[in-house]
Amino acid sequence: KNLKLRRMFNDVNGAIGWPSVGGSTSQLKEVSRGKVVVITDKVKADGGFLVLHFMGNHLKVNGGSSLFVSFTQNYSYYLSSTRKVGLNLKSCVNEKRLIFVDALSNLYSQSQTQESTNTSPIETFSFDSQAPNLKQLYQFIIQKHSLLVQQAAAAESKNSTSNPNNNNILLTTATTPFSPCSNIIIDDLSILLPLFSEAEILTFINYLRSYISSCTLSTCLIILTHNDETTQDSNE
Repeated sequence: KNLKLRRMFNDVNGAIGWPSVGGSTSQLKEVSRGKVVVITDKVKADGGFLVLHFMGNHLKVNGGSSLFVSFTQNYSYYLSSTRKVGLNLKSCVNEKRLIFVDALSNLYSQSQTQESTNTSPIETFSFDSQAPNLKQLYQFIIQKHSLLVQQAAAAESKNSTSNPNNNNILLTTATTPFSPCSNIIIDDLSILLPLFSEAEILTFINYLRSYISSCTLSTCLIILTHNDETTQDSNE
């Protein structure tokens, strides 16, 4: 079963020009920079496992990080699910390589955002209940991702300073070169369709595309959307 999954994930990576699972981390850093990957699923073809795959693509890299914004499931769900793809989500959060944002629990709030407490490993996001707009979500994402950018820069500087003659020396492992790269994952953006127009959502995506294209840290954007086709009878 694991071999079949590995082959399937390799096919997925190959289709978008990314290295195979366990392949060159430096290649992933270069080919994923500024890329936008949109996953469209249906009730009978859930795309959640691909979201976990893309999260793992970066978090398994030495120096990799991820900002995960969930509109569909809570942290406990992903904590359990990521074990299936060989990820220890709790360790990634503790190492500050993963910022998990719960955007499901409080979609609207008088207070737009709530910082995580010392006992909570997650961030929460809420739209302003009085005047919700996607600019609030965009600014929140940029603010949180900038923390990953700063951390990657500090780690890279420490890596270079400690080992000036070896740019591939590791900070955390002894077999994988340090290759800082990141992704921003939104699961599931179609949840916002009842709240905002398609034009507003496309503008939001374009702003994020512009951000990742100019970001100093190699970053890609992964978006899951849900789109069940209507029956033929309803269209006739």
